[in-house]
Amino acid sequence: MGAMEAGVLIRRAIENGMCFDEQRGIVRCETGLVSVKNYTESYTGYMKLEQILTSPKGDSDRLDNHELFFQYFPIVSALFFDIDASFVTELRKKAAAEQLFYIESTVYWNEQSGPDQLFALLDHMPSLTPLNDETMEAFRVALTTHPAFKGQVAAAEALFVKGLQASDLQLGCNAATPVSACSVLMRFLHEIHRTNTLSQVFAQIIFAFELAQQSMTKGNGEILGVNIVGPEDHPVAIRDYSSHLSMLAYMKNLRSTDNQLVYDRVAAHLSLHAGEMNTLLADTDVLTTTLGNTVQVVRPARIGHGLTIMKQVCSYNTSSVGCADVLLGKMAQAGMAVEIPFTSNRELIGVMPQTHPFPEYVRHQVPVVIATDDPGVLKINLTSQFVEAVYGYNFVTNEDGFLITLDRLIEFSRNALEYSFLPGKSLWQDHDYSQYAAGCQNASGRKLGRNYRFKKLIPAP
Repeated sequence: MGAMEAGVLIRRAIENGMCFDEQRGIVRCETGLVSVKNYTESYTGYMKLEQILTSPKGDSDRLDNHELFFQYFPIVSALFFDIDASFVTELRKKAAAEQLFYIESTVYWNEQSGPDQLFALLDHMPSLTPLNDETMEAFRVALTTHPAFKGQVAAAEALFVKGLQASDLQLGCNAATPVSACSVLMRFLHEIHRTNTLSQVFAQIIFAFELAQQSMTKGNGEILGVNIVGPEDHPVAIRDYSSHLSMLAYMKNLRSTDNQLVYDRVAAHLSLHAGEMNTLLADTDVLTTTLGNTVQVVRPARIGHGLTIMKQVCSYNTSSVGCADVLLGKMAQAGMAVEIPFTSNRELIGVMPQTHPFPEYVRHQVPVVIATDDPGVLKINLTSQFVEAVYGYNFVTNEDGFLITLDRLIEFSRNALEYSFLPGKSLWQDHDYSQYAAGCQNASGRKLGRNYRFKKLIPAP
């Protein structure tokens, strides 16, 4: 949802004949409400709605920014009742304008009513204890064998397929000379909302795993993975954080009677928002443990944000000690990438270049992927995040030279594809951009020298 800019959402709300409610946002029309079309006919009304749909920036209070940002999603959820081809088309056009050819977007198949459809089944499920494998398995089996659940998974997969196909039609991709947006491949991660009840979160985890596994094994792989989203500092998210990790780890490592991973395709395709906090948003015991626990308990393929890495504390026997270097080493060794959206981190969390852990990830050779988080709400694009990397960190040096170099930027760009969830073998040998993989020696991609990390980029004037 956060990928769409305010103007696009307003236009789509008008096309869908929707209304605006001061308390609930964009909703289905009912008696007493004014249509979005009429509300935005005046300059004042349009600007007010646009402001509501755009994250505050600049010198605004960071706590207010953070809170207002997460209030945005329920305001527009009524617009996301399926995989809207218009939204897909808009994102592909924007990607093409930046000369991108692949994007992964995190969505819920039906934000408006999908969760409620799923939660309606939970009254018939057995009791759940997140740290007890037997109760988790009983819950999973009862849910996945329920006819209505199977119907929801099938309906969700069909909507993703339909949305992508309809986008191709909107763009005219069958034309003799299709527009550049037709070359942009779009795939999805299905999201899990971390602020619901434990049984609701586990049901969403099961749904996302089932949907992605089915899409990758029986379909065309429109849904390639799973992501958990929502404010980590929410009281429910904090209270249930360990339980969420246990449930995710259980699903990831679940094996059949013949010792095969039940969700073999999804197990390596987890991308989890973690460490998106600061000292104003969370108590010390939360701030210093949640990211480390995510890395060690779930071992996802990618971490989103990871801002608290240098504050992490791990327990060894009877003592607790700082373990940032240990965690960074584990991430590097496992090829666990970190997605860094500079604008989001600055505007919503208040993390500036002077305190951002980005240089530490680079120094420890953790794969860094430059990301946008929610480009529509924040009014940014991917190019702007690369600009922030250059202008914000050109003062940072390593013992071998400047941290940010031209080849380093190429590395970040390649990481986006290398650590994506697209199927197929890599062009590169063991993620090393100086060596082609066997059989790819004649590829045209530019190889980077073994010392490419330390070639100087001329600082901006």
